[in-house]
Amino acid sequence: MLNFIIGVKGSGKTAKAHEILGKSVKNGEKAMLIVPKQFTFQSDKRILELLGPRLACEVEVLSFSRLASVVLQTYGGITAPIAKQGARSILMSLAVESLTEKLNVFSRHKNEIALVSKMLDTLDEMKKEGITLEEFEKSIQNIDDNLLKAKARETALILRAYDAVVTQNYFDDADLLSFVAESLKGKDFFKDKTVVFDGFAYFTKPEIDIILTAMKTAKEVYITLCSDSIDTH
Repeated sequence: MLNFIIGVKGSGKTAKAHEILGKSVKNGEKAMLIVPKQFTFQSDKRILELLGPRLACEVEVLSFSRLASVVLQTYGGITAPIAKQGARSILMSLAVESLTEKLNVFSRHKNEIALVSKMLDTLDEMKKEGITLEEFEKSIQNIDDNLLKAKARETALILRAYDAVVTQNYFDDADLLSFVAESLKGKDFFKDKTVVFDGFAYFTKPEIDIILTAMKTAKEVYITLCSDSIDTH
């Protein structure tokens, strides 16, 4: 069942979430807290202070990236080396270089690291929103502005080249959460657990898919939401 803990900033949403987790482990149930990466240490510390060493160990405190690592360790599935940010920049540079004769709008910037960074940022945003390259290419047809359409076409060309380079020998790190979301379907990873998602301003498409999977098998799922005002009517 999906539950929401809603309140204004500083109203005690996190404290309530920790209270729920504490009750679960005290009853001998499994519990998991998923927070943004920068909050994992702080959350671990708070859980320890609230429950003490023995019970705190019963609460899994994870970020989505750590969750991905645990899922891969549990179920496997990726055999190729994972291309992290440094490797991705090199591979994107190779993709741009392979298109030297085909670029017009971006021809002046083909040797600049800024173009590589921009292409990676664009690709990452697409993956976060669950937009496929095919959908992006199709949407270009609806652009009226000629310059914008040309930029979009060359962007699609570069991203296609990047995908071709990566899939030869690597697994793109930007695809990791999508892969994990798919891997979790039909698995009992969240089974009978109380799962809390706390501290997020928004969720990406792969993260939402993971939450939907948790809802199917977890005992309870809680999401904290910050609101400037709450209309009770």
